Amino acid sequence: MIELPAMTFVAWDYDALARRVWDDGDVAVSVEPTGEVYWARFEAAPEYYCGQVIVQGFEDFERDGPPVDSAIDIAQIREHIGAARRAGTSTHLLMGAETPIAWRLDGLPLASPYVPGPDGTSVVTKDRVSWRRGYGAHWARVLVTPGPHIVDANGMQIRVLVEANSQCTVVVDNEDIPGNIGGAGG
Repeated sequence: MIELPAMTFVAWDYDALARRVWDDGDVAVSVEPTGEVYWARFEAAPEYYCGQVIVQGFEDFERDGPPVDSAIDIAQIREHIGAARRAGTSTHLLMGAETPIAWRLDGLPLASPYVPGPDGTSVVTKDRVSWRRGYGAHWARVLVTPGPHIVDANGMQIRVLVEANSQCTVVVDNEDIPGNIGGAGG
């Protein structure tokens, strides 16, 4: 058995966490059910003209603090995350693959961070989520309610039943993903 790094959802119960957004007019911060904090700003300079996002896991935010300067009260963000933290394990999904996946849960994206700027603007993301390093770049986690859910991996739908205060793991074989060479639909 491979020893994987401790994840905050296994170490703590965040089932009471609610998505929340702070916006100071320059930087928007979203706390998402993926156990991540999204720091976003719109860069209007013509050479960039895009949304820029830095993603941190809760663990990274607690250890490193904010990755950008902002007028947002960082203590409020820490308080919001801390108020949801309880002893135990979060009810969550851990999903992985070896190739890029547009993960969806029950028909929706796993996270919906607010990125300032015009609709349809491209977004550049810097991933600073340390737990993913032990698994792979195409892994994701998300808090869920106990019960049945549908995980979508690039069009392949997987039905799962998640028990309260537990981790349900979904690993997708590249050959099973629709559109991949040698896979279903490919």
